[in-house]
Amino acid sequence: MPVTDDRLETTFHTLEARLQQVQAAGTARKYSLEEVLDLANHYAALCVVRDELLKLRVLLVGLPLPGDPPRRDKRREFRLPRIDLNRGRQAVKPAITACVALLICKWFNPPGAVGIPLLAMVMTTASKNFVGGKGDRGFLQAAFKVSVGGLLFLILVFLISPALSNYSVMNLFLFALLFAYGYYLTSLGGRSLHQNVLMFFIVAMVGLDAEHPVGVERVFGAYFGNVLPIFMAAIIARLFWPILPESELRKRLIEFFSICSNFLAKPPGHGDEALSSRLTLIPIEAVNWVRGLQGLNCPEAEVEKWLSLTLTMRRLALHLSTRARRERPALPESITGLVHPCVLKAREKFREISEGLGHVFREGSTRVDVPTAQEARESFREVLEEVRRKNLLAGQSLEAIISFLSLSHRLEVIARFGELPQSSCRP
Repeated sequence: MPVTDDRLETTFHTLEARLQQVQAAGTARKYSLEEVLDLANHYAALCVVRDELLKLRVLLVGLPLPGDPPRRDKRREFRLPRIDLNRGRQAVKPAITACVALLICKWFNPPGAVGIPLLAMVMTTASKNFVGGKGDRGFLQAAFKVSVGGLLFLILVFLISPALSNYSVMNLFLFALLFAYGYYLTSLGGRSLHQNVLMFFIVAMVGLDAEHPVGVERVFGAYFGNVLPIFMAAIIARLFWPILPESELRKRLIEFFSICSNFLAKPPGHGDEALSSRLTLIPIEAVNWVRGLQGLNCPEAEVEKWLSLTLTMRRLALHLSTRARRERPALPESITGLVHPCVLKAREKFREISEGLGHVFREGSTRVDVPTAQEARESFREVLEEVRRKNLLAGQSLEAIISFLSLSHRLEVIARFGELPQSSCRP
């Protein structure tokens, strides 16, 4: 069913007509350049909101209604699988952990040896947080805390072991234990080390035989069968390619500024959707890794600076993605002759800033010289002032006025964001 509501288009046509009236009356020349740029920023923000609402409308029209026949998606083109070195490294770690656990079980035959290899492999993979957090940092400390907490499990089982030989008491105990575990799970946002440990301790409790008194060997077997694999997984995770929040954040910052440099080297409207999607996702991933930085070596004030940097990255990604989807603004020849050389110079300067910031994080040093956008910004503002002084927009079409506002907003925003990361990267 098509959407016939045209209030959005009508409102924007009215706004554009008012802009043309303001230009024709020469009202804008009475205000400073800063105020005119503020008007361009507001108009560009409204354009972004309008475009997103129109996209949502198109998606709404394309949704199937109740009773419609099921649709079949088009078959995807066959593509050869891409070998990711990062995934290969992470795949090696559980394999090494399982092999080490098998060797230890064969040589030393520790208590609870039956489930140690499987649990060690599971803990190596399931303890990793794929969307951020602390990664493998603090894994050994967490394993030590689990081993201490497991002693409480031993004391509890020894205290109630005489009663567990009764089926009714065993069922009540398991119900209370599983209820508490389920209540704890509802407060978690994802998988965690403590969740996995509790699950395997509960599995050990379920494995106790209610027909016979609980023996000391079985209790110690359940304890060591959970604690030893966690220490093995922690040691392997820290020895072989550990996943640390600072290194993961550094990778994403280098990738982000590399894509920014790539985008600024291309003309507007190049339409690289794959890189645009990646550019939008990187700041979100960076926020999750920044939250895992907080600790003794990174105080809360430093984390707040990194969070402000990721927020700046998100806004910059939005503007560069919008630039990738829109064609070059159509301007009259009289204005193009003045603006085009300045635009090329500013774009090259912004690209150098992106490369410089990427080099800062690649080298890990703030001593790397990063260009500033101040010169390009002042040069472009001089050109804008000259266009206003010569009144070159007088008598131009509405499309030319809108294109000029869009170009002014784009360069002003990118120049402003080009200076913010440099101040955030300095200690």
